Amino acid sequence: MEKNENIVTNANKSGHEKRNIPTLRFKEFTTLWEQKSFDEVFCILTNNTFSRAELNYNSGVCKNVHYGDVLIRFPAHIDISSSDVPYINDQSFNLKLNCSLLQSGDIVIADTAEDFTVGKATEIENKKNMKVSAGLHTIPCRPKIKFSPRYLGYYINSPAYHNQLIPFIQGIKVSSISKTLIRKTFISFPSIFEQSKIATFLSCLDKKIEVQNKIISMYETLIKGLCDLLLSNTNTVILPLKSIATINKGQQINGLALAKTGEYYYLNGGISPSGYVQEYNTSENTISISEGGNSCGFVAYNTQKFWSGGHCYTLKIINTKCRSKFLYFYLKHREKDIMQLRVGSGLPNIQKRSLENFAVALPSVEKQCYIEHILECITAKKEIETDLLGQFQSQKKFLLSKMFI
Repeated sequence: MEKNENIVTNANKSGHEKRNIPTLRFKEFTTLWEQKSFDEVFCILTNNTFSRAELNYNSGVCKNVHYGDVLIRFPAHIDISSSDVPYINDQSFNLKLNCSLLQSGDIVIADTAEDFTVGKATEIENKKNMKVSAGLHTIPCRPKIKFSPRYLGYYINSPAYHNQLIPFIQGIKVSSISKTLIRKTFISFPSIFEQSKIATFLSCLDKKIEVQNKIISMYETLIKGLCDLLLSNTNTVILPLKSIATINKGQQINGLALAKTGEYYYLNGGISPSGYVQEYNTSENTISISEGGNSCGFVAYNTQKFWSGGHCYTLKIINTKCRSKFLYFYLKHREKDIMQLRVGSGLPNIQKRSLENFAVALPSVEKQCYIEHILECITAKKEIETDLLGQFQSQKKFLLSKMFI
């Protein structure tokens, strides 16, 4: 990260001051931060209970912030005019809507997750004249006092605040936080002017991340087009996945046993590791498919040894006429079809027998090698851009950990 001369470190401040100012701060600000209880800062609003099946992305009179989107898709601030925010189906809206309508500046907190990402939040912005509500497994909150736009979105997602939630998180397979317990937390904030500068600074970094995501998206579009072309060969054998690979379900580990760093990552139903452990149960160069949760059906190729959790399927090739990397590209290309196998509305999952019967079009080994080579070249370029995105995200993570208390 480029050095910013306007940011100073306060690591050497005395005890009381150090508790009331962040480690990194813009040098023109020197006053101590305020701290208020959750109830002094927020009033908790009423959410709805609409399932994903009752939402659509085409039309409606009211938009809906779903907890799965907060956890996976939405950043710290969500533009309600965006097409990324689904509508409530008109019939469901007319029959069942019995909740608060949100305003710009409101915060929506996900109260349920598969891991310790529970508590992730998004701030509502650019609502204009649209109706919007908070959905299933969310805690919508409205500030009682004035904050600079975007400040709360960053603060609620910072380690400084999330660390307060950790002692109150309940559950083993599914983590959750209650409205009663979240009220025991505190909100820290500086002057409105410092809030604005913090939010503007972090928004600039978010813009870099957004641009980098668009570059990666362009590569993904290219890969998809190549897959459409290369995998449309009619000279194939159609086989159920169980004839090509055995499908194994991983072993669950209590979230409290996970570390932030470690030798082996723990993959459990999400699109990224949930933490780290000191042992592994799955070898490198293994295909994994998320078994449960909002990302169930997500396909990944793991180049390192890792621990496969209880919400993760792994594939072991048993057919000598199938190459592992080809199978990965094929399944990744048909990821949306795999996701269509999910059942359940609250926390969906994919049954093993459904995955075993998933049809795979297998060309000759020579053709598989050819397809692998082309897709690996483009994928390598995408990975370079993905690494750069990771650097930006690491910078943001560092700043979020140092610019708040």
